[in-house]
Amino acid sequence: MFSLDLRHAECGTLYDDIDSWPGFGKIFLGGFIYSNISAVSSMDAKKRISWLRRQPTHQCLPQSFEQLAEILRQAGHEEAAIEVLIEKNRDQTRRLAKFSLTWFWHHLFDLFAGYGYRPKKAFGWSLGIVLMGLVFFHFGYAHGLITPTKADAYEPKGSKTISVNYPVFSAAIYSMESFVPLIKLQIADSYAPNANLGKVNRISSFTITDGSLLRDYLWLHIIAGWFLTTLWIGGLTGLIRR
Repeated sequence: MFSLDLRHAECGTLYDDIDSWPGFGKIFLGGFIYSNISAVSSMDAKKRISWLRRQPTHQCLPQSFEQLAEILRQAGHEEAAIEVLIEKNRDQTRRLAKFSLTWFWHHLFDLFAGYGYRPKKAFGWSLGIVLMGLVFFHFGYAHGLITPTKADAYEPKGSKTISVNYPVFSAAIYSMESFVPLIKLQIADSYAPNANLGKVNRISSFTITDGSLLRDYLWLHIIAGWFLTTLWIGGLTGLIRR
């Protein structure tokens, strides 16, 4: 099987044919620079990524991915260029020590935001979690697990009647406000799951109330909000793309 060595070569127009590509591990593209791809050659992202994948697997050559992405973008194939850049990051992730902190972060970054190139993914996850929170908080409040947090909530004082001047609970607003760090609508600060309320559940030798479970979910809800909001805002502004 023949090989093709284009390391540090330069050309104006790249003209090739899929059937003429050497086998895997037989193409060398490190430092190869070209100005455009011929109109009769494939610009399909999957095929071009396969072309890059024919380089030796022991090498990490982000330049060859970046070069291809730039040419695709200049030719108006923005979506294909993004696919190539995402694959570049996946290639780098595969070379990380498995189950290391960095390895986990890279996989999460890919799953939730496509390494910053797919901020809509993070927004979609955010919307799904807010809707899930709406359901949990609605049933939590309906079953008396969510109670007011402020001393002036009840009127008369010491009763169980919430004052007409106190903010009215809304599960939708509570879920959204708890999730998005910068939104302050006075509902999240005015109510909280009460860990002392609800049915007591036994898990092995541990006991936990429904109120405590809902409180623990709220903590996860808030943490997910910080994480995903940062991803989709950072992705939209281009601050966290790799």
